[in-house]
Amino acid sequence: MEDFTGDLMGGIMSSIWPHAAEYIQSELLGCITSSISGSFDFSGFMNFFRFTDSSMGSAVPKITNPRIIELGKDNIALEVDVDYDGDACFSVEVGTAIANLSFGVQNLKFRGPMQIEFKELTSRVPFISAVVCYFTEAPDVDFKLTKSAAVANQPFIHKNVKKALKDAIATQLLEPERMVIPLVKANKDPSVYKFPLPARLVDLNVIEAADLPDLDSTAGQGVSDPFVKMYLDPRNQARTPVIKNELNPTWDFKAVFSVFRKNAQLLLQVIDSDDLEKLVPEITDHLPMEKLDDLPFGLGKKINEGFGGFMGSAFGSFNKKIEEIKEKQDLIPDIIKKPLEEKLQEYSEEPLGKVRINLKKLWNKGVTDEWFDLKAPEGGRIHCLLDLKKPVSVEELDQEKDKKKVFQFYLRDLCGIATDSAEYESGEAQYSAVLELVNGKILQLGFGKIDPENNFGFVHFDRAEFLICEDADEEISGELVVKIIQEDGNEVLDTEICRAPIQMGQEEKVQFSHRNKIDGEISIHGRAQVQFYPVNQYPGKALLPVILFSACPTKS
Repeated sequence: MEDFTGDLMGGIMSSIWPHAAEYIQSELLGCITSSISGSFDFSGFMNFFRFTDSSMGSAVPKITNPRIIELGKDNIALEVDVDYDGDACFSVEVGTAIANLSFGVQNLKFRGPMQIEFKELTSRVPFISAVVCYFTEAPDVDFKLTKSAAVANQPFIHKNVKKALKDAIATQLLEPERMVIPLVKANKDPSVYKFPLPARLVDLNVIEAADLPDLDSTAGQGVSDPFVKMYLDPRNQARTPVIKNELNPTWDFKAVFSVFRKNAQLLLQVIDSDDLEKLVPEITDHLPMEKLDDLPFGLGKKINEGFGGFMGSAFGSFNKKIEEIKEKQDLIPDIIKKPLEEKLQEYSEEPLGKVRINLKKLWNKGVTDEWFDLKAPEGGRIHCLLDLKKPVSVEELDQEKDKKKVFQFYLRDLCGIATDSAEYESGEAQYSAVLELVNGKILQLGFGKIDPENNFGFVHFDRAEFLICEDADEEISGELVVKIIQEDGNEVLDTEICRAPIQMGQEEKVQFSHRNKIDGEISIHGRAQVQFYPVNQYPGKALLPVILFSACPTKS
């Protein structure tokens, strides 16, 4: 065993890592599976992804440069740099329109800034009730993706599987996703740490920009076509419309983001949007027109028609074209594919400037209305209004003023469901749950997992979803719907098992225990809760609500 004498953080990580490795195998791989499978919905060519074997190895991540973020009576928060160069290895299977293909994942590496929170300090050894970990910025991820002979002549598949896997790994522990490791029996349910309510809501108004550089100065191109990307974390991001040919644009764009930690940073990027339609004559200059019909993904037809909404429409036609191109995959000459790929890569959203806003400076101040200088690569200024709202209790609310609320529904498990389905045991069927609200919103609570040794029919979900309600007086009610979903060839069959009414009433929190029968002998374990935020009035358009999803659905 490695000696961590004199290395406090290394010793802590060596103790935590076996628990973390168990969590990664039991929970995180399922999240990655669902995340990748969800991304395949936009292509149609790759239709499923799953891990067939996994080993976390023995190597322990290295922790360096610890920084104290918070020292409280009950909690301690540190930010550290994590570097993992380990011996973990995985086997995966990817279903494609041509065949099912196998890959190996080896030499996994990742590094990035991670926040580690020690929750609910106690007098009982080890003095901490739970450890919460998550990356505050997307970590750098790399690995070796080995491939079978069947994939050797399919670089498109290899490249896209690796990209999807890297993206999924990078985001599964990126805020607001959290890994919670309970250490001793705590007064609080660990799910409270895994699925917290926002510490603040931020009303963001991107008003205007000035003195932007001109990147479209070529004759006939006009001037820059700017828009703004707003990024707080993967669940809190938005973008303004594009303003054509304008170096001093006005957007007056508004959004609402949720903030979970005091040291969060909001990134604003001003970007020049290039027009894909300009690429059409350039691409067709390189491709014989009679060969366009041979292009994959229906791109030939789209080039003839003009790109328009390329990302939505070109790849949206993929499913329709897939049957036609199955036999042509190996017939499309590289001389055709290569210039097309190169031309599409030349399309880029050129950065005009960016600024990071440290929300810690506004944590208590609450509101700022100011111009921010845009940093490299170019420059200019951007005018924004930010209003950080602190949650208040019902007793503290001014009933005469407007307010927002966050509604969260947490489903831990269901009891009393028949779990001896042969289809479930074979992996052909999954139990799923959704909350259908009367306002039309649907909260996806993912796929349940069953302990085969459990004789009480427990289906374990451990999922929470939440959304921001612009009207805090709006009644929160709906129905929890549980289904068993099964794939039958190219069809997906879903059979409803039970349906139960959910209503908040005037309560801030409603707990559901296994004494709460929802349908015959089926009962629910979970909670529903709301949190209120006062609203200040500013001129301009109504704020655009952002629906927040706390975690991806998990397939067992």
